[in-house]
Amino acid sequence: MVGDAAVNSDARTEIMMRIRAALRTPLPIEFADSPSFEPAGPVPDDEANSETLSARFARELELVGGDAVIVVDKGIDALARAVADHVARLGFHAIAVQSDDLARQAASQIAADRLIETSGASAEFLETADCAIIAAESLIADIGSAVVRVSSYEDRLLPYLPPACIIVGRSSQLTHGLNDGALSAGDAERGERVFITGPSRTADIEKTVVLGAHGPGSLTVFIARD
Repeated sequence: MVGDAAVNSDARTEIMMRIRAALRTPLPIEFADSPSFEPAGPVPDDEANSETLSARFARELELVGGDAVIVVDKGIDALARAVADHVARLGFHAIAVQSDDLARQAASQIAADRLIETSGASAEFLETADCAIIAAESLIADIGSAVVRVSSYEDRLLPYLPPACIIVGRSSQLTHGLNDGALSAGDAERGERVFITGPSRTADIEKTVVLGAHGPGSLTVFIARD
């Protein structure tokens, strides 16, 4: 070995034995002044609770600069009408839709000439979209966040490249917090999950908040009633 600080094998062995012994001895932890937390019970699956969670989600999302639209009428058709009206009102002309059944159903009433084909599309082409429509896997009311699962190359780009993002979900996907119900992964599942909480923002430069630096500058979440 090079240098005067070489450690012989006997000293090294002694050091390693001491480290192993320390790791086997748990450190005392005191909780005298710690608050107690009771585990949350199961969330009742009824319409009143769904409305409460929807309102909580909308309030939390608004705090971080996003918008939530709770569709009053039930069914996918009502969701599709609400999304189409929103797209027309904001004048989006190039909408990229995730390859998910709910996302495609939500985009079914948008004029066909406004939809762009995402299958096999390059990142450069997807950058031409002014809006993306993606489906939520779950909606976390306590933090106003949507969990989105993306499994293809094109779908992975949609939460980041278009300047506006529309997320569609169902009221049955609402959950209080981040629990097993919010992340129901299958054993053979491929892809990744993205947690989306409001539009992209940063204040790295001169402490000035800038929207859309790392992703969409606007976010709207539509919640359809089951």
